[in-house]
Amino acid sequence: MTGFRAGILGAIAEGGSYDVLLHLGAGSGRDLAACLATDIPRLVLTEADPVRARALRRAAGKDPRVEILDLAVTDHNGPATLHHLSLPDRSGLRAPTGLKTLYPGLRALGETDVEAIDLPTLLTRTALPDPRSPSGPGTGILILDGHGEEAVILEQLDAAGRLIGFTDILLRLPALPLYEGAPDGDALQSWLEARDYRVAAEDRSDPDLPEMHFRFGAQTGRSGRAGQVPDTPDSPDKILTRLVADMDLAVARLARDPGATQGVATRLADLRDQARALTGTAPRHLRCLHHLACTGGTLIAQCLSAQPDTWLLSEVDPLSPIAHTHPFVPTDMIGLARFSSQPGGDDLDLALFRAGLDVLYDTARDRGLSLILRDHAHGHFSHGPEIPDRPTLDEILLETYQPTSLVSVRHPLDSYLSLMNNKWVHFTPGTLAEYCRRYHVFLDRHQGMARLRYEDFVTEPDRHMAWICDLFDLAYSPDYARLFPDIILSGGSGRVSRTIGPLRPRRPIPADLTPELRDNAPYEALCDRLGYDPDPEAPFQPT
Repeated sequence: MTGFRAGILGAIAEGGSYDVLLHLGAGSGRDLAACLATDIPRLVLTEADPVRARALRRAAGKDPRVEILDLAVTDHNGPATLHHLSLPDRSGLRAPTGLKTLYPGLRALGETDVEAIDLPTLLTRTALPDPRSPSGPGTGILILDGHGEEAVILEQLDAAGRLIGFTDILLRLPALPLYEGAPDGDALQSWLEARDYRVAAEDRSDPDLPEMHFRFGAQTGRSGRAGQVPDTPDSPDKILTRLVADMDLAVARLARDPGATQGVATRLADLRDQARALTGTAPRHLRCLHHLACTGGTLIAQCLSAQPDTWLLSEVDPLSPIAHTHPFVPTDMIGLARFSSQPGGDDLDLALFRAGLDVLYDTARDRGLSLILRDHAHGHFSHGPEIPDRPTLDEILLETYQPTSLVSVRHPLDSYLSLMNNKWVHFTPGTLAEYCRRYHVFLDRHQGMARLRYEDFVTEPDRHMAWICDLFDLAYSPDYARLFPDIILSGGSGRVSRTIGPLRPRRPIPADLTPELRDNAPYEALCDRLGYDPDPEAPFQPT
C-alpha cells in the first residue's frame, strides 16, 4: 500500500465508526495490511485476475472479516476479457490507450477470460447496507482501483442510491484518460463534487496519477453523513449542477470511445450546454468561420451547412460599413436604428445584435441545432482607405459567448486575382502590397485560432471536413459532398461546380501586375506566413 493510503485509512478508521470497507480491484493485497489494521467489521474485496486473487487470499489468511470475490466489476454481468500488462497493477478490461503514452515501454502479455459483474448484482450478492433501508443506513469506505471502470462503477452506485452509503472514497484520478472510453480525472472529480464529495486529502507526488481522498460533505455546510439520506430534497439549482456534471462525464466517455456514435456525443454536449445556461455555470458556445473575400469561404460554409443539425448564418458583421446603402430596411433593426431620427452609434448596433443573437441561439438550442456564424471580415479589413479601429466578431461575442473559431485562407495571389475579377477591390491603394498588408492585420487580429488552407480543403475535402466537424464538435456525415451544391448562401464569388476539386488553375496574371510580384516584401512575407510559394509558376504543395 502507498504511504498516502495507509495514513488516510488509519486516520479515518480511527476517527469514525464504519460498517464496511469495499475495495474494488484489490490486486494481490498490497493495501490489505492497512485495511486489516482497522477495526472495520467487514472487508469486501474484489479482484478479476485469478493469480492475484489467490495471492490476496494468502495475504488475508483466516481473518473472518475478509470476503474475497474473484470478479471484474463493470457495467454488465457475464464473461469479460482481462488484458494482462507488463505493469500488473494496471491490467484491466479496457485497452490501455493513454497508459501506453504514459509508459512507452508497456507491453501486452496476454488475455484471460474472467467473470464480470455489475454493481447492482454485487450489492445484492454481498448484502451491503442500503442507506434507504429501515434498519439503518450504514457507513462505508470505498477504495476504487477500477483501471478505467471508475466512472461506470460510481454511476451505477449513484443510480442505485447506494453512493451515499460511503463516507470516504479513495481512488486515483489520472490527468489524462488512461483506458479506452474512460474520462479524464477532472470530469470525474467534478462529478463527485456535484454529489457533495470534496477533496479531503491528496497526494500529487506522481502528477500523472494523483491519489485522492474524497469525503462526503467535507468542508461544506451540508449536514449529516454519507449513508444518511438527506431530510430535504435538493434545490433545482443543485439538481441542474449535478446534471451538468453527469453530462460532462458522459461526453468525456463517449468522446474517447471509438464505438460510440458521434451524433449521440453531440446531442449530449448540447444538453450539457442547456443545463449550463440554466445554472449560469459556463458561457454559451458558438462556432465561427473567419476569412477574407475570395478565399473559398463560401464553399466551406456550404459544406458545413450540409452537416446534420447545423444552422449557419452567412456574412455576419454588426458594425459593417457596407450593409446599409439604402434607407429602406423594414426588417432590419440595426438598419432601422441607423436610419432613424436619432441614430445610436456602434453601442446601440451591438446591443441590438446581441439581443437578436440570443434569440437565434436559444431557438437553435431548443431545436437541437448547432449555430455557426460566418464572419464578413471584408467590411472590416478590406474596405475603405484605412482599417477601422473596432472589435472583430470574436471580440464582440466574447462578452456573452465562448466562440470556437476557424480561419480559412487561400494563396494571396489567387484571392487578389479573384478580387480584381469580381471588382471587389474596395480598399485604397488597390495594390497587391496593400492587400497583403491588410491580410497580415487580419491574421494578427485572429491569432491563435485554428487555420485551414482552401487548397488543402479541395485536395482532400473528406479529411478536412471531418477535422472541422471535430473542431466544432459537430456530427460528421460524408453526405455533405452530395448536398452542398443545393445550399444557397450569400457571398459566393462565382463558383458553380457541383463537385469539390481538383484544384483549378490560377487565373491569368494581368501584365500590369507582373512587376508588382518582383521584390514585394509584404506579399513574400504573407506567403511565408501561410505556407505558400510566392513564385507564380510554382505548383501547390498540399499539407
